[in-house]
Amino acid sequence: MAQITLESSHAGEGVLARLTRRIAGLVEAWHRWRLYRRTVAALSALTPRELEDIGLSPAEIERAARDAVYRG
Repeated sequence: MAQITLESSHAGEGVLARLTRRIAGLVEAWHRWRLYRRTVAALSALTPRELEDIGLSPAEIERAARDAVYRG
């Protein structure tokens, strides 16, 4: 009889624990995405002069928001 073993970095972890961890990761990703969208909206509401004062151009808004939320 053949025996199948599954390699996992979370060996011995229960299904409920893995599911909980996965859901927590999805919730965190959703919160970060919402923060990104709010940051883009806030920066987009600024005038080009105000953006220039903080060292950005309108073309850099999405990159700046992405950097602030996902790398900051």
